[in-house]
Amino acid sequence: MTPMKLNAEDSFGNASVLDVSYTHTPLIYVDVLDCHANRKSITVKSDKSAKLTVTVFSESGTKVLTIKGNVTNTTKQIELKNGSDEYRLKSQDRVRIEAQTTEGGKTYKTNPMDII
Repeated sequence: MTPMKLNAEDSFGNASVLDVSYTHTPLIYVDVLDCHANRKSITVKSDKSAKLTVTVFSESGTKVLTIKGNVTNTTKQIELKNGSDEYRLKSQDRVRIEAQTTEGGKTYKTNPMDII
């Protein structure tokens, strides 16, 4: 990766260039193929096998449900259950998808993704 530099200039014309330290985070991509209101599951697919965390928040921002599981490069349906209780998505719920895996000594993560 090429070194990063930050160019700064104020309203008086004073300028400077600074080196910026940056550590590249390897990314894993997770596609959400099916996430709709009134559903009891979502469908996901990833470019790598990974541990997946799905968190559902209500319209007010209250955490309703957290599901942990695995995702692979094949399509997988994640049931929105807490024990035996099924949860049905509502129209203003926010679903947060996060995944992480380690491969070849590197830890791959998703950028946090929220679906409303």
